[in-house]
Amino acid sequence: MKKATVLLAVLASIVSLVEAEDELPKPGPEHQLLAQFAGEWDAKLTCNFPGTEGPIETSGSQSAKLDVGGFFLIANFKSEFFGQPFKGHAVTGYDPFQKKYTGVWVDSMGPGVYQTTGEFTKDGKTYNETMTGPGQDGKPVKFRSVMKINDENHMTFTMYSVEEGKDTQMMKIEYTRKK
Repeated sequence: MKKATVLLAVLASIVSLVEAEDELPKPGPEHQLLAQFAGEWDAKLTCNFPGTEGPIETSGSQSAKLDVGGFFLIANFKSEFFGQPFKGHAVTGYDPFQKKYTGVWVDSMGPGVYQTTGEFTKDGKTYNETMTGPGQDGKPVKFRSVMKINDENHMTFTMYSVEEGKDTQMMKIEYTRKK
């Protein structure tokens, strides 16, 4: 019953917004920048996890699309680490009030929800993002990542752990668009 009441309240708010504005907001140029990440991708990973000797190499795939009215990029990543299947999901959108990209990341390595904020470079070909969430011990951890769009069929993602102001590269993913 509570869910139905909340749903009706949300719908009533939307109706009043539409009446006041004459139409719902539409995706803008910021969302078109996110569209560069949409598609089906093969992924080659090189990881440097704490406590492991040398880099770990594996492969994976990512499926991403603009969804929810074109406002959010929904990405689903699959791979394997330490002989175990790995899944990760990202939801990223542009927040016009904060004037930055915001989102969440969740994955099968733990129950944490990671908050993300990011921005594109002026040329729209590099996306810089920070991510914060609980570490394995439950204490907050911070990461920084860079997604470089090499061309329409290739991207390079590099992720760093950030500790005491020092960045340490943890992962590099070379993406190739599936044909």
